[in-house]
Amino acid sequence: MTKREIESGNVKMVINLIENQFNGSVEDNGEGGRLDIFVDGHQGQFARRDFEVMLVNAMKLYGPGWTDEDIQNHQDAVKLENAMNTAIEKLFNH
Repeated sequence: MTKREIESGNVKMVINLIENQFNGSVEDNGEGGRLDIFVDGHQGQFARRDFEVMLVNAMKLYGPGWTDEDIQNHQDAVKLENAMNTAIEKLFNH
């Protein structure tokens, strides 16, 4: 197998993990290095280069004015993002 084929296979394994273990969907956004993901009402991206997931709602909340719902949504996204990244790490470090 070439390096490209191995990388492509690794990306497919992560996509399967996101879709099957986390009941998410993955869409190619045409940006090449990143794929859009949607999991449990959260939107984010999966980076093909370093195999990391980033959810938009997991970004730190700065300043005042956040509702309890905003804060809970953020906390849920952080937990989900951490769980997904941990699962991806375990996938490659079995």
